[in-house]
Amino acid sequence: MNIRLLLYAFIGILAAFLLTGVASGWSSLLLILENEGIYSEECVDAYFPVDKEEKSIENENDTINPCPKQIAKLNLIFTIGSTFNTLSSLPMGILLDKWKEKKMFNFGCVLFCISCLFASSGKSWGYLMSYILFGIGTPAIFLALLKGTRSFPKEWVSIMIALLNSSYDASVFVFTVFKMIYDRWSGIRTIFLVFSIVPILFSITTLFWPLSKEEEENSASSTESKEKKEEKNPFIRFIGRDAFEASKSRLFVFLLLYNMINMLWFNSTLGTIDYQLRSKLGESLGLKAAEIFGFVLPIGFIAGPFVGTIIERIRSSYSFFFITLLYILISSLNFVPVYEVQIFNFILFTFCRAYYYSVLAAYTIKQFGFETFGRLFGLLMFGAGIFGMLQTPLIWMSVDYFGGNFIPYNIFQLASHIFLLSFPVYVWMKERTEKPSAYSALSLELNET
Repeated sequence: MNIRLLLYAFIGILAAFLLTGVASGWSSLLLILENEGIYSEECVDAYFPVDKEEKSIENENDTINPCPKQIAKLNLIFTIGSTFNTLSSLPMGILLDKWKEKKMFNFGCVLFCISCLFASSGKSWGYLMSYILFGIGTPAIFLALLKGTRSFPKEWVSIMIALLNSSYDASVFVFTVFKMIYDRWSGIRTIFLVFSIVPILFSITTLFWPLSKEEEENSASSTESKEKKEEKNPFIRFIGRDAFEASKSRLFVFLLLYNMINMLWFNSTLGTIDYQLRSKLGESLGLKAAEIFGFVLPIGFIAGPFVGTIIERIRSSYSFFFITLLYILISSLNFVPVYEVQIFNFILFTFCRAYYYSVLAAYTIKQFGFETFGRLFGLLMFGAGIFGMLQTPLIWMSVDYFGGNFIPYNIFQLASHIFLLSFPVYVWMKERTEKPSAYSALSLELNET
């Protein structure tokens, strides 16, 4: 790769780390909001750690009895934000295929900046509006970066996708850093205000992106011949077809179902991890484990290069088998109320989440190509957003109806992951009956560009 591409790769990875997945660092921000007393007026006995020294040592290991109304309202911020994040992926994907990468990236950066300004108000409505705009802006940034990987040589595409997805996972560390600064100096409003400058700086870097020339060359010289070649190739099923036709295929429908169920548990786990740990381990150990979770989650970035290499070298069905079996193990370990086991489970969750998003993006591109990637990947996220609305009743059931007991929640989670084993079986059976080129849309497209 030339220097300009290396610089673009560095900027893309850094932007993904600082901007794309910050809203998923909810567990750290939640502790700040509790400390600020957000929604504490909902009930007199609401739990929020105003002063660590005020906690009774003798009650440190007791199971907590949080205020359901405060928990529900705080969690609603994250639920609404994550729902907007997934629902907006489809319109953002459609815009991406029309606007191309630079314009889409700049649009997302503007929304991100405004969301930080809302959060700097320090009001409950400000945090809610901030999460809504995070939910709309971050998919615009992330999808633009993912589609930008077509500028790289073929052998680097999977690695770049994995690095971007790993950076997305690692960006939850941003709110962990916020909490560290907050604990030392306080002033969450100032932190958000200063951070609003970051997306503007990244927006300026688009002046140096090597995409415009590449897009012009593609549209001017290769579109017509590319379409003709694709229409004559019997092994490429979806490239050259309308995205709507591709979305009606059995493969895409099964992939959509697989993604909807997985993302329901990803988002609900991130939204409730603080409460789950306090319920399982007691207040003191639960809070300690929740803080460690904020530090562990970003280490998925380390797995990025390895994940990219694995995706490039093994069949997709094996990747999906590995992910599903790993999540079955994670769901099983959720039943063990042991501090060390839960820390180990964090590490498994972190790696598996980074691997999952990388495989999902790479498989979508591999099967359907870059031209319809924005729309199809957006549709995958949109479907997950609709299905993700089940987070609210699931959380209500665990916190309110079962009085903070997450065992029924964990049973449902384990059963659904066992059911999902059917998808890698389906992909494996299709791979056995098809020639390799039948599922190599990515290779053809890269070779032709």
